[in-house]
Amino acid sequence: MRYAGFWRRAAAFFIDMLVVGAVAEITGQVFLVVFGGPNEQGIMAWGYANMVMYGLFWVYFALMESSSFHATIGKLFFDVRVIADNDKEMNFKRAAIRNLCKVPSAMILLIGFFMAGWTSKKQALHDIISGSLVIDKPGHNIIFQKKSDNEE
Repeated sequence: MRYAGFWRRAAAFFIDMLVVGAVAEITGQVFLVVFGGPNEQGIMAWGYANMVMYGLFWVYFALMESSSFHATIGKLFFDVRVIADNDKEMNFKRAAIRNLCKVPSAMILLIGFFMAGWTSKKQALHDIISGSLVIDKPGHNIIFQKKSDNEE
């Protein structure tokens, strides 16, 4: 089993932010239009839209990572999957906890995310807390695999 590295995980997260961020931005604009634009009521609506956006991010990551794909759109693009450590099931509860634990990963100056660059299983803080791993999908990642000396 090969663990997915920090930079591939970061690139996958960036793609996910583009996908979900676009949906969240549209949702925010709809809230502004419905509640009257940039006035006091519109600004309150924008705050509610932000809460909806954070909920959307959480649900998106938890549902996708607990689905049969075991990956978000960004992770699918880079052929990495989220699995449970120790052969446990990667269910919605575990995926939801994993994604809620991204908050402390971010709060400590993003060090919780950077941990994926130096831990032995390339786990971020939220992976360790939730008992999950991010791995390369077996049999894929031809672009990212190093050629052995015998193949050249």
